[in-house]
Amino acid sequence: MTETGKIDKLIEQKVNEKIRLFTQSITDQIKNFLVENGDFHGDYLYQPKGFEKYNQETRPKDFQYEKTYVFHRSLLGGLGLTIKDKMIERETKELLAKIELLS
Repeated sequence: MTETGKIDKLIEQKVNEKIRLFTQSITDQIKNFLVENGDFHGDYLYQPKGFEKYNQETRPKDFQYEKTYVFHRSLLGGLGLTIKDKMIERETKELLAKIELLS
C-alpha cells in the first residue's frame, strides 16, 4: 500500500470513529431519556415500520417495538451514507492545508 493509501485509510478510520461516537452519544441519550421517564431499561423504542405518502409528505405507516440497537445501526448507516464522503473530503483538505504550511 502506498503512503497515500495509508493516509486515506487513517482519515477514513478517523471519520468512522467520529460518526460512531456521535451515534453512540445519541443512542445513549435516548436510552437515558426513556429510563428517566419511566421505561424500565431503555432497551426498546417504537420505530417506524414502512412509510407512505400523505399530502406530498412521507410519513411512517406503522410503528414496531424494536431494540434501541436497531435505531443505533440505522442512524450509523444513514449518517455514513449522508456525510461520510464529505467528512473525508474535509479532513483531507485540512490535512493538505497543514502540510502546505510546513513547506
